[in-house]
Amino acid sequence: MAQTPIIVAEEVTKRFGTHQVLTRVSLPVMERDVVCVVGPSGSGKTTLLNLIAGLDRPTEGEIRVGDQCISRLSEGELAKWRTRHVGCRKINSPVQTAASRTLAVIRLFNQVADFVFRVWIASKQIEANRT
Repeated sequence: MAQTPIIVAEEVTKRFGTHQVLTRVSLPVMERDVVCVVGPSGSGKTTLLNLIAGLDRPTEGEIRVGDQCISRLSEGELAKWRTRHVGCRKINSPVQTAASRTLAVIRLFNQVADFVFRVWIASKQIEANRT
């Protein structure tokens, strides 16, 4: 059985004034695909993601998400669509994994615990000096 893409960018072009950022980009994304958008600074990565998220509109072409052609929605319809369907998370580093974020939380916890322990020790020393 043929799979239907859940996201389709079809012949998408985006210009900001005279500067053309994307030129006739076509991209199907199937359900369960993991997609990494990589490229040098200024190559249009963020612009493409903004178009797919409905944060911007293509100059030409269309963006479809599910059965909805979001590039044809009015501003009000697009705002409602984003509220129901869009959540973005940008990870600045490919090395920043769930494990590294967990380790950062553990390190922070250890620092707080160490501080609390030191305060407790100091309070016990003050108490001992009073008696």
